[in-house]
Amino acid sequence: MTDDFDPKYKLKRLSDYEVIPSTEWLIEKYLPLGSKAILFALPKKLKTYIGLSWACCVATGRDWLEFPTKKGRVLYIALEGYFGVLRRQEAWRIRHKVSKAELNDLAFLRCAMNFASDQSVREVLRAIVDGQRFRPDLIIIDTLFSSLPGVNVSDQKEMTLALERIEFVQKTLEAVAEFSDALAAVTIVVIAHTTKDGASLFGTVAIPAIFDVMIKVEREAKAREAILHYTEARDIEEPPSTKVVLEEVEIDTRSGKEKNLAVTELGEIKTDEGSEKINKKTALDDARVEAWHILSVVERIRYKDWRDQTKAAIKAKYKRGLGNTVFSAAVQSFVDQGAVLRIEESSREVWYQVARPKAAKAVSAAHGDPKLGPEGPEGPESAPLGGGTLGTRTVRSGMSPGLSGPMQLKRVSRL
Repeated sequence: MTDDFDPKYKLKRLSDYEVIPSTEWLIEKYLPLGSKAILFALPKKLKTYIGLSWACCVATGRDWLEFPTKKGRVLYIALEGYFGVLRRQEAWRIRHKVSKAELNDLAFLRCAMNFASDQSVREVLRAIVDGQRFRPDLIIIDTLFSSLPGVNVSDQKEMTLALERIEFVQKTLEAVAEFSDALAAVTIVVIAHTTKDGASLFGTVAIPAIFDVMIKVEREAKAREAILHYTEARDIEEPPSTKVVLEEVEIDTRSGKEKNLAVTELGEIKTDEGSEKINKKTALDDARVEAWHILSVVERIRYKDWRDQTKAAIKAKYKRGLGNTVFSAAVQSFVDQGAVLRIEESSREVWYQVARPKAAKAVSAAHGDPKLGPEGPEGPESAPLGGGTLGTRTVRSGMSPGLSGPMQLKRVSRL
């Protein structure tokens, strides 16, 4: 037997796996890492708001609603109103209290990567990766049909060739080895339209064949909520239909104040079977108490470990679950009080530390929750351990100084 063949053709057997591999997620339970997903609906059904919320959460490493994400670079191909998408990103940023610099791993491309043309696809890839040193981990194409000028979307042969170029982009980017912090696989999300009656995806049957995950979005007229229905989910347990709620946010523009929307929460949070639903304030108060007890003992803890231990404590004590959004709110309240310091060891590793270790133990024993007085943190014990950096991020992407025009990536921090 010779090994002189392409490794992708290597045969696999069950005995090759001591433990069966599990799904690796970009957004836990909703978007598998390395998948191709399509988000489709009639116009004005909040598709872009949902896709943009995914993009913002992955770029910042924040949970999407209650679901953990993997942090990575995001390329958003905005072909139907770039400045409108920018306004929606600004609304998300303000609502979720994120700085513009924290969103630097989300970049916009304002011209089409024309999937009907090999030349266009290669030209855009060179401009992004070689010209601007940006290798995306997530690509969002908004919309599919704007990326297919001249293509008859009802012609199976034409569409098959165009969709194969989407796969080509995915595999070409995954083969780029020079970005050591890139995720192992590239995920692609395509936003598309349905037929006029809203019943099915518009175009040939070649479209569903290529996508691993298909999500239909429904919205009542002018409602600030939408429901995501998973109509196809290969190799994963199909997620339940999910309602997302949007909130009105006021933003500043050159023309003055404007109102926009941002995805903020799940429409209904399910708890463990048999337990009662509780209001948000009670859930937050309980999370603060348990989280503070855990941190005050160890004084310094990785975010993921802190979250998991707090969830276990809530489940053991109250016989119910704890959502990631509620836990994140509890942590942020500690940071806002000055009771806890956020330490970023690297772009993907976040730790938290008690601001005043000695005082924290005394406060915890008395109250179970930090209440800082006006004196602030005490001396050298406020300094982060392990040489981390407080409140800052490393911007990993650069830009070739000679590149300009429609293929120059745009970020909100540059506006």
